[in-house]
Amino acid sequence: MRNSPMADCIPLPGEGELPLRGFVAALPADTMLSVEVPRPAGSRFSTTGWVRHVTHTTRAYLDDEADPI
Repeated sequence: MRNSPMADCIPLPGEGELPLRGFVAALPADTMLSVEVPRPAGSRFSTTGWVRHVTHTTRAYLDDEADPI
């Protein structure tokens, strides 16, 4: 989420330079994924809120079929 207060602190999945969607597409369909993004010090998010934010952002990125791999 580019408009997120955290946008300039820690890139969330899909916001960095790596071709993440391509890496995920190359995995077998039944591969389990894990996302680890530390909550920045002084974050306005609670721990639970941060997990929800990262989960939502990651799922939205991976589900966005309009954005090419």
